[in-house]
Amino acid sequence: MARLSQKPIPHTEQGYRVISPFVYGGPVANAVHRFKYSNRPELARALAAPVAERLLLANLPKCVLVPVPSTPERIVERGYNQSALLSAALGSLTGFLSLPLALRRVHFAPHQVGADKVHRMQHVAGAFAVNTPRIEGKTVVLVDDVITTGATSAACASALEGVGAKVFAIAAIARVP
Repeated sequence: MARLSQKPIPHTEQGYRVISPFVYGGPVANAVHRFKYSNRPELARALAAPVAERLLLANLPKCVLVPVPSTPERIVERGYNQSALLSAALGSLTGFLSLPLALRRVHFAPHQVGADKVHRMQHVAGAFAVNTPRIEGKTVVLVDDVITTGATSAACASALEGVGAKVFAIAAIARVP
């Protein structure tokens, strides 16, 4: 059985609020892996549903959803950006606007799987830029599949905050304990 997170709302080391219903492992890790690597985009809505429930209970201010962008190579490899699919499903389930192209990658990091915290931070430093002026002044919830160290989220948040957006939280299916 999947382990629901029972802890108080956590924060990344960088101080961003984390909204995530599951601890990464077991059946949740298997589902995320199938979603990302086994061409299963139809899992987005089912995986987003418990995240949407947590978002709706979080008393969020009016906000927009911004998915973590993927590289063009990974989109070709997988056929989709899993974070963008999650963001769209969350938007549908919560009524929040999803802005799938608000961020773009400006340099490409190697795969993060297995990288330690220091290398993750180095890989993604300066990797993202804002793609649209529509984000200025908005309150943002970043959307990713799994939060490991918070390095990717922090790099995305830095780009968004650099143009005047306020990152309220990071929403994900699961987080690594």
